[in-house]
Amino acid sequence: MKKEKILSKLNLNMKDYNIELEEILDKKAFNVEAQNLLLSIFYKIENFYSDYKQVKRQVPNRDEFIKEIIKIISNKCKQIEIIKPKEIKKQEKYSINTDKGVIEAFPNELILIYALYKIEQIKEIEEKALLDNAVIDLLNEGKALNCSELIRDFNGWSWTTMLDKLDSIQYNLIFQNLLLLLGYEKISDISNIKDKKQIVLKLKENIKSEYGEESGNEFLRLFFIGCVLLKSNIDNNYKKDVINEKKKLIDKLEKLQDKTTFLSKITDDKKELTNKIKEIDKILNNVDLLKEEYEIRNKSLSKNNKIFSISNLAEMIEAERNEFLQDIKEYNDLIDPRKFGDMKKQIEQRQLFFKDLDVFENKKEPINKYILDIQKQFLRCFKMRVENCVLKNDMIDLIYEYRYYRFLKYSKDKMIKENRYLNKQNYDIINIIIKKAEELKVLEKISSNEEYNRIVLEEIFNTRIITLENISIQIMLEDGKMFVHYYDGNILESRKEIQVKENGVKLRKKFKLFL
Repeated sequence: MKKEKILSKLNLNMKDYNIELEEILDKKAFNVEAQNLLLSIFYKIENFYSDYKQVKRQVPNRDEFIKEIIKIISNKCKQIEIIKPKEIKKQEKYSINTDKGVIEAFPNELILIYALYKIEQIKEIEEKALLDNAVIDLLNEGKALNCSELIRDFNGWSWTTMLDKLDSIQYNLIFQNLLLLLGYEKISDISNIKDKKQIVLKLKENIKSEYGEESGNEFLRLFFIGCVLLKSNIDNNYKKDVINEKKKLIDKLEKLQDKTTFLSKITDDKKELTNKIKEIDKILNNVDLLKEEYEIRNKSLSKNNKIFSISNLAEMIEAERNEFLQDIKEYNDLIDPRKFGDMKKQIEQRQLFFKDLDVFENKKEPINKYILDIQKQFLRCFKMRVENCVLKNDMIDLIYEYRYYRFLKYSKDKMIKENRYLNKQNYDIINIIIKKAEELKVLEKISSNEEYNRIVLEEIFNTRIITLENISIQIMLEDGKMFVHYYDGNILESRKEIQVKENGVKLRKKFKLFL
């Protein structure tokens, strides 16, 4: 099929993306199958976007969404190869080569859009910036899952929750926590910071600015632990670095207890580090020595952990050099009496954080406990958003956002709204939202009986009806029992028996819940 005929299928009613995409594809060596998949992605974005935005709220605008994908295709993808699934259980559904700009993917729109966002991910910091790189990893994976959601969970008629891989569920949940607390624009701005060492600092500033020192710091502490544990579960080399860092910090603090002995030892340590840097410089400036080092290191490594290439080794050695330089800088600061106290305090705080990490060499990390703790603290912060809300439109957004959160997967077979450990907090937040929404003239105040109000209105947070403003209800008596019928427009979606202790609940004709 000719390229013009393929492109004619796409009818984007926004700017001239049709033309822009056609010009890009003219320059690329994508085959017809790859082009068709890309065009199907754009078709689905255009047709499913309105439901996606309606349900989720914290999303890019449609033009921005499409423009970003076109930019990735233009700047990051030199080649897209569609691979055929084989009868092999462990066959990877996609692979990316960021340096070469190559994507290999199954013939599936969801897999391809996910791969597109993975090839565009933020690069990690080369030095062993363990916390920074864990947060970058969370932002990368979270964004890929988040931006794939429109294709994954929306089909033009309904909204589902299709994630089924545990690691993905956990990454997505923590990323959505962040998104719901700060909003899409702030998360996007933080992710796009050029100096990647500033990402964690900006996150801290924004969270504490929105939720205060006490609540903000507790969320951040749990969030950072979650990020490190998630990355440790999928990256063994990173896990080893975390374990080594824990040992290193304990050793530093032990030495710091005796200031005199420690300061006298610093000179020897600095000399040793300086000699190591000289050796590294010698290797980096001599190709033969670099090749020799490559052979020596690979001999002691298993097949799966071997260094990929000499250039890869050079990057590793350069990172080691930077780490030694950082150690020397730290020692110089410790020698300065004015900085000794501050440096000791920083090391103590860092040691406390890593002490909380239950990372063990030969087993997966116990992340479930932290996932639950993160949700509890997230709900405390989200409750603050509800309590501080004073505008009608903001309250409508909060209702949608909280409903969306309740349908996020917590585990393979449970959603947030089904987690019994969060029931009390969920109950409290629903009550606060209902009262606030009635005050702001968002929801109909059905009765002065608060229990009855909650029983009827809480179904807003348990329905997958796309547009909540379309919900109408009818209160009916059937066989001596009282029922509420919930309608999406004229279609009956569900019915619920209500039992209240107080009298005075009146039967009513069909009416809308949203004013």
